[in-house]
Amino acid sequence: GAQGRNIHDFGMNGFAFDRGLALYLPLYALPTSPMASDDIYRHIGTVTGAVWGSTGRYFDGLDDTINVAANASLGITPSITIIAWVKPTNVAAYGIYSNDGATRFSFWLTASGTLRMEQPGAAARAETSTTPIVAGAWQQVAYIKRGAGATNELYYNGVSQALSTNSNWVFSSSPTDTNYIGNEEGGSKFFLGTIGEVLVYSRALAVTESAQIYNATRWRYGV
Repeated sequence: GAQGRNIHDFGMNGFAFDRGLALYLPLYALPTSPMASDDIYRHIGTVTGAVWGSTGRYFDGLDDTINVAANASLGITPSITIIAWVKPTNVAAYGIYSNDGATRFSFWLTASGTLRMEQPGAAARAETSTTPIVAGAWQQVAYIKRGAGATNELYYNGVSQALSTNSNWVFSSSPTDTNYIGNEEGGSKFFLGTIGEVLVYSRALAVTESAQIYNATRWRYGV
């Protein structure tokens, strides 16, 4: 049907299934461990804890994580798009997607409820100026980097957010190190709540493309 469950259904609409899609994990449709991502690369993800349910994987905030094995397709620079549907139990510092390589980075929620992309190895950061995150509710969060420079964009439910911090740097992720769902690169911000799906593109999606993905997936989360 029009509300298909996976990326192949999205592909029929011509906006998500392309070779720029480096990683797609529809966690609500992947009950096993290890799991294979639903993209052309078939990345292997290993689950620690993170109990499966019909809307995604529930992370306990203590030690649950999904480790995605290193792969050349995840060595991304200088443009990237990261999109995730999340339902945090409360507002706290939680990792969503990260890489623990030499050029490590973290896309995470801060203790005050802002969205942040941080690349400590490059002393770089982008952060929202408002606190959009709502505890106990589904929301889509996204980060888009459009090439080098201060070209950072953070989105909440498909809407671009004002930034309090917008550093100038060249984004890069390691192709030889593990990627994490539900934790940040330092290993201390374990997610508490449910993550429904994660998409990573090796290019900067156009605003219209990211809006299409939001509108095509929001039904699943009652948004």
